[in-house]
Order: sequence, then structure tokens, then C-alpha cells
Amino acid sequence: MKKLREIRQKMCMTQAMLADKVGLTRQAITAYENGNNFPGERELNKLADVLCVSVDELMGRKTNEN
Repeated sequence: MKKLREIRQKMCMTQAMLADKVGLTRQAITAYENGNNFPGERELNKLADVLCVSVDELMGRKTNEN
């Protein structure tokens, strides 16, 4: 999830800060960012909420806005 790292860094958050806010370990965030693991639905929603983005944006999906 390359986009996770990008959004986290734009918010000036460390992996440890994000992990603490979401209730995960820093190692889990590292694994997500490196593509070694993928968050479940619950974790994905928490990450999106904490980072104030949609799940689609977090996953790097393009949305059609009219």
C-alpha cells in the first residue's frame, strides 16, 4: 500500500504514531506500506478514518467525481 506511506507522511505522522492511533503495531504498518501484508477490512477502515481519507483513496483507486 504505497499510498498509505504517502498519506501518512503528508500528515507528518510516523509509523509509530499511526500504529498507536489505529491500535496496531509499528511492524504492522511497516508490513502494509511495504506490501508484505494487507490490512483486513476493520483495520483498513480505521486507517482511512485516522488519516481522514476514503478507503478508495487509501488504496490508490481513482474515483469519478462529476
